[in-house]
Order: sequence, then C-alpha cells, then structure tokens
Amino acid sequence: MAGEPERFQSLGIRLVKAEFPMLIVGLSWKLKNNEILLHVQSDNYNYLAPRGWWVDSKDQPLLKGQNVIPNGGGFQLNPNIYKEEKSWFCFPGWREYHDHQSHYSISWAALRASGFNIIGLITQLQSDLNKSGVQSS
Repeated sequence: MAGEPERFQSLGIRLVKAEFPMLIVGLSWKLKNNEILLHVQSDNYNYLAPRGWWVDSKDQPLLKGQNVIPNGGGFQLNPNIYKEEKSWFCFPGWREYHDHQSHYSISWAALRASGFNIIGLITQLQSDLNKSGVQSS
C-alpha cells in the first residue's frame, strides 16, 4: 500500500512519505481551505492500533495554541494519554482511543478482524475532519 500513491490520491489523500512503519499523508481540511499533514505510526500493527497526530512539513507535532489543530468531534488537543504533547484522535481504530481507560467495549483485535485497515482509518479521519463541529485551535 505504501508504494501506491495513486490509491491514496483516488481517495483525496496525498501520500507525502511512506517508510514502514510510518506514513505521512496530506488531508484536505475544508474549514481552513487547506491541507493538514497527518503522521500515522503503525508499530506492531498486528497487535496494536496505529497512532496518529498532526505534524508540520518537517514532521514535528503541531502544538496547541498555534490555531492550526482540529479540535472537537473526537479530535483532541491536550497531551495524549501517554503524556506526550501531541494531538490525538478519540475514534475507534486509533491507539489512544483503545488505550483510554473509558473505552473497554471495542478491542483493536475485534476491529481489525472486522476489516479495519490503515487506509480506511485515514479516509474516515478525513471525513470526520470535515464534519460540522470541528474547529481550529
């Protein structure tokens, strides 16, 4: 999949960098009339959900207070549950969601067995990014 930029492009996603186990993709953010870069880290994908956070063009995490990070509707600004200063996603399929103490009902293994995959998660994230209620913070 990493070597298939056409597949990403056909879904409206720009593949910026692919070096296993990491992807950087550009997602269209209509609120800002711009693209936002997403870092996806898929270490141990067979057993752990991927992680994701917003980054700049140098793959540095975007920080709270810069007015460039999506917030609301599942997009989180505050440090993640690992105490890292990185945005995170409170959606099934993303590691922080599954590792959060209040999300016991859905396991990553069950989601993965039902067909969840990286490109599907990214596509869904782009859709969620463009829903009403998502603001810039």
